[in-house]
Amino acid sequence: MKKFLLKSALFFGLSLFAFFCAFAIYFVRLNTASFALSPEKKIIFVGDSHVEVGVNEDFIPNAYNFAKSGDPYINQYLRLEKLLRDNPQISTVFISVTPHSIARYGDERIFGDWTMQNVMPQHIPLYGSEEWKMYLTKEPARAVKFIWGKPRALAARAVRKHLMSGLGGRVESIGKNLKKSLEKSCQAVGGNYLHGNDSCGNARQVEYLGKIVKLVRSRGSKIIFLNPPLYCSRDFFDIPFFEKTLHENFPDVEFWDYADFPVPDDFRQDINHLNKWGAEVFSKELAERMKREGILKDEK
Repeated sequence: MKKFLLKSALFFGLSLFAFFCAFAIYFVRLNTASFALSPEKKIIFVGDSHVEVGVNEDFIPNAYNFAKSGDPYINQYLRLEKLLRDNPQISTVFISVTPHSIARYGDERIFGDWTMQNVMPQHIPLYGSEEWKMYLTKEPARAVKFIWGKPRALAARAVRKHLMSGLGGRVESIGKNLKKSLEKSCQAVGGNYLHGNDSCGNARQVEYLGKIVKLVRSRGSKIIFLNPPLYCSRDFFDIPFFEKTLHENFPDVEFWDYADFPVPDDFRQDINHLNKWGAEVFSKELAERMKREGILKDEK
């Protein structure tokens, strides 16, 4: 029994040591790695899955999609800070702002179990004292769970050649699940709006969205809020609250609202996302508008 316990302790000790070594390597690599893009990439799209699957940069000259599924604004801010620092040529930043991202339950994106386990571990090396304090003050017990995250995934990132490939980029969807998604959402709504844990509030989401606005403007770049196409958004989201929140906190930020942009049902992945065919149509529309408004006037 004593020998078994000794071997078990040794095994777990070595596993823990290997994990921390891998994390240390990842920490150093992420903080020293360059996020430099090709010099012609002057238009950046940042956000969550709405942009990740909904914007195809192949149809927008000199654009780059750096969105990531499930990303709360705290992570978008930290990644964008490094991206702008390494790419002074960036002239315009589109950031996804949807009824879901700053809803009454918006901060659930930061403190929800799925986000803490699947999204946060990738950004730990970018966190400053303010971010650590936020987690350790509000959610100390769950923060331990979040810090541990997925050891194997962190170990894999420690040796990944292209770090940015795991931190954001376009994802192509061929799903056509609107009908199934609609049925599920209608059942969940039951006469009310889709919602999460309202007790979370949305103060942190709004705070870090404000930080993003200040960051982009401090670099001399233009920032535009983008709401990608949604299916019957007023049936599922509290749009009056969404519009009120934007008006009260960001009255001077340009807002491109495409929630009601007409898209065939087969071009939707579900009620919230486009698939690759919808992304092509939407991206071409964005490119045309950018040309009309002069954003692409110097692009070839």
